[in-house]
Amino acid sequence: MLRFSVFALYSRSDETHVRPTHHRPYRVNPVAAGKAQLVTMHELIEKKSRFISYAARANTEDEAKAFIAEISREHPKARHIAFAYVLPNTARTNDDGEPRGTAGLPIYNVITRRNLNNVVIVVVRYFGGILLGRGGLIRAYGKAAGLALEGIAE
Repeated sequence: MLRFSVFALYSRSDETHVRPTHHRPYRVNPVAAGKAQLVTMHELIEKKSRFISYAARANTEDEAKAFIAEISREHPKARHIAFAYVLPNTARTNDDGEPRGTAGLPIYNVITRRNLNNVVIVVVRYFGGILLGRGGLIRAYGKAAGLALEGIAE
């Protein structure tokens, strides 16, 4: 069983505050055959919407899809589960109901700007009642993906 810190990121006007919220065990066997290895998990609160981001290493598209499916099963009541992954000769994004280009593409851009390969990022959004707009969604999904990649070493 892996243990890692979950961080909440709070924004007040132009300032950003990060504070550890709690330790939460996540049940996954990182060495199991055919499964992606969970690397990090972070939580971001943006205008009452909760963004939980996961990053993992995956060697094949099947591993990436299995990881996405596992996260989807963990969060059945989530409003949106957006993802992006980059593998050799394959890259996929999914906005999962968000306006086109506001969820999967910012996640993909975070991966490609860091020149990473064999990475899958999943961002789960629980809607908080306040519409963020296209720009707010792009910033929130990009920020959540960036936080998830903090723990990935080259």
